Amino acid sequence: MSRYFNIFDVGQEILDSVQDAVNSGDFSGLNRDIRNTINGAGGSRHWTVDTGQGRNSGRSAGKDSSPSGQNSGRTAQRSNSRSGNRSAQGEWRSAGTVSQPPAPYVASAPGRVSGIVMEAVGFPLAAVFGIVAMGSTGVLFMPGLFLAGEILVSVFGALSLAGLGVGLKGFSLRGRARRFKRYVEQLKGRGYCSFEELSRAVGKKKDYVVRDVRRMIDRRFFLEAHIDEQQTCLMLTDEVYDQYRQAQESMRRRQEQEESVRKEQERREANPDLNAEGRKILKEGYAYIRHIHQCNDDIPGEEISRKLSRLEMIMTRIFDQVEKQPELAEDLHKFMNYYLPTTAKLVEAYRELDAQPVEGENIKKTKQEIEDTLDTINEAFEKLLDSFFEDKAWD
Repeated sequence: MSRYFNIFDVGQEILDSVQDAVNSGDFSGLNRDIRNTINGAGGSRHWTVDTGQGRNSGRSAGKDSSPSGQNSGRTAQRSNSRSGNRSAQGEWRSAGTVSQPPAPYVASAPGRVSGIVMEAVGFPLAAVFGIVAMGSTGVLFMPGLFLAGEILVSVFGALSLAGLGVGLKGFSLRGRARRFKRYVEQLKGRGYCSFEELSRAVGKKKDYVVRDVRRMIDRRFFLEAHIDEQQTCLMLTDEVYDQYRQAQESMRRRQEQEESVRKEQERREANPDLNAEGRKILKEGYAYIRHIHQCNDDIPGEEISRKLSRLEMIMTRIFDQVEKQPELAEDLHKFMNYYLPTTAKLVEAYRELDAQPVEGENIKKTKQEIEDTLDTINEAFEKLLDSFFEDKAWD
């Protein structure tokens, strides 16, 4: 049992090193310290971690170190899909927050000038013809001129209504041109804008603005514009719309992934040979995998995606072993209690750094140090896990 305690002691030392780095905010040298801890843990060849820098973590993540190649394949597939999810979502978010090239819309809305002309002509004519029509009513009471008076009233009344219609149409065109101008001003050069913003800009209800913008799209005021399925935002270019569709597809795939994880968890938990400790491992482990998925969505970059995928693969190995040998659940749970908090702290620290609006040289170096440390920890814990399984097999 001394060997097992040594494994757990190493796990505790790694966790303590990571916690100290998180508390101090200083990750410099963390990777080196963890390598020294692992390489000094009893001199076993199983525990020696490669000290070379710049390793391609994709090679490690790509090989099937799990007893179950099928599970590793599923993990890699989920990683590739999530990488695509993040890429699409990152582009979609940036499309709304970063200034875009001038969006394709008309320089001046049709109706701005013609609306003024129509108002200037229509309303005065309506007034003139209306007055004439009212004056013509007197003819109705003249002997023998009733029919003539009726014709005059009808003609001038119709002309008055026509003039009123022209004036109102001009008023409508001018109003639409003003709203279009406010929409464009509210866009502020962005690739998309929410209808809530546009609604506040023109002082109209959201449903009215959606219908208004849709008519403008039909009339080619906006040359490439699209409205999302939920009718929450206006996208001005085909490029932004394509990014939106990719994000929607990514969301659909992510939901399918989460459903797959849920079913896999239920399948494992349905094993009648699984003891209480094993069920506890599954519950905590799958919660951790969901956390990895969320981090993968929040953090862009294929390299970090491969590292997070490797975390999931190691968890899958533990799940597989618990299913095969439920009697190992207690020791595997102890092992997991070091691995999960250690990697979770590093991933959270990385996510906070990645969310900073400006990435200075210090942040860039710290992120690289965390990436290298994740590689080291993944490799170390994989070898510790191998050593544990080997010793158990000898027992």
